[in-house]
Amino acid sequence: MTHAPSGLLRIDNRTLSQRVYEELKQKMITAELMPGARISLRGIAAQLGVSLMPVRQALWQLERDKVVVVEHNRQIRVNRLSADEFDEILELRLVLECKAAEEACRLRPDGAVDEVSSALERMAEVGADTTQFLQHNHDYHMLIYAYGNRPNLIDLIDNLWTRVGPYIYLATLTTEDMDRSMGFHRRMYDAFRAGDAAAMTDAVRRDLTAAADQIRPVLENPERRTTARAGDLQRDTGAV
Repeated sequence: MTHAPSGLLRIDNRTLSQRVYEELKQKMITAELMPGARISLRGIAAQLGVSLMPVRQALWQLERDKVVVVEHNRQIRVNRLSADEFDEILELRLVLECKAAEEACRLRPDGAVDEVSSALERMAEVGADTTQFLQHNHDYHMLIYAYGNRPNLIDLIDNLWTRVGPYIYLATLTTEDMDRSMGFHRRMYDAFRAGDAAAMTDAVRRDLTAAADQIRPVLENPERRTTARAGDLQRDTGAV
């Protein structure tokens, strides 16, 4: 693959709409697209080297997932969460992620422990780079959950994660925050290595609820809920 401007990967001709969809989800998980940010359909198409149709299809899918919203003037924005919506998503995440983690402990193959250990080490090495930490954080959880062999469950979890990713960024701005999160991730690894489902679900629950406690003040402060980090993706270009 060749590289497009602004760090986006130029997409080839295979399953274009799905690749655009996944690319945009990643930008939200790592907070490169923020809540309330305006998305340019033409800007995305130009940067990814595709036509408008696969971009439209990807955005329609993201709208169905409630990740983006199409306004009455046909402008597209990353959806914002109310406090009530966030609490509902947290409730769902606790049920779904604890179930996935429990199944992963029960079904994990012996070789999985080393892979999870390596993922934990990669996350620990990013230092104060919040964007990299968010990406490794997401990948670490998903790696563990994948061993539960519940692909539909993983899809549900990933969609919910996309909606809260930018808020995790806004609430996790200090090394102290990341150190606290790493503590929960180490507990997850210890439980996974031991095959201890109860300890694993406890660590996941603590991780999610601690992050939620940091995110709620952000939801209550509108000035911290906007802003953009992706530049060209969020420039106004008129109607969809």
